[in-house]
Amino acid sequence: MIASLAGWGLFGVTVRAYQQGIRKVPFSYYPLGYVYSALGWVAFGYGFNLWTERNDKLLEKRVEKLKESRNLRLSKDD
Repeated sequence: MIASLAGWGLFGVTVRAYQQGIRKVPFSYYPLGYVYSALGWVAFGYGFNLWTERNDKLLEKRVEKLKESRNLRLSKDD
């Protein structure tokens, strides 16, 4: 999880540098913007990670229910 969040933070810094390049301002202009961008993307990545974990659990439950109903149906057919 730490590596994933570090990746999101690095992505945020890269996006900020790209933004500075598009604006044609020095990369050292308002360095706190890099921190804000990194923190924003880390927060987004954390939320995305939680969302995918919850969806994986939900999908597991649905698959289990499908397997149970399939096994029940097969046992009734025999």
